[in-house]
Amino acid sequence: MTCSQPGWYVVQTQPNAEGKSVAHLERQGFATYLPRYLKRRRHARRVEVVTAPLFPRYLFIRLDDVHSNWLPVRSTLGVAQLVRFGDKYCRLPEGLVQGLMGAEQQRRNLLSAGDAVRVTEGPFKGLEGIYHQPDGSQRVLVLMNLFSRPQSISLPVASVQKAFA
Repeated sequence: MTCSQPGWYVVQTQPNAEGKSVAHLERQGFATYLPRYLKRRRHARRVEVVTAPLFPRYLFIRLDDVHSNWLPVRSTLGVAQLVRFGDKYCRLPEGLVQGLMGAEQQRRNLLSAGDAVRVTEGPFKGLEGIYHQPDGSQRVLVLMNLFSRPQSISLPVASVQKAFA
């Protein structure tokens, strides 16, 4: 029996081609999801925060068993194969991808304007301030009281955490 309801399936990509695969699949009209997390990376005496795939070489695609044409998926640049077990493609349980999306969104919204934060590394380590807003994808603006005046300081996301009383 075939199921005509759309579902989420697993796509294996070529090494380090997750972003390229998502771009090409979405250009063809497919709904995709690539879960990511913030990762600290050291390079040339610098620590930077970059986004990395939660499941390297894997992403999720929403397909309909009956109406979707699966052939373009398998021949898309960056895609290695659709994951399957024997002759059945790996369909994920309902709610799993939505749960991952919700958790990722919740991590992004951990800090909101007005939250007390503490700096955990760098020249301002140990100082507290008030979270103001994001400053690009890897930095945040924090209001700190320096030299008896409030100052707006741009800090790396990884060096700021919510202060608890």
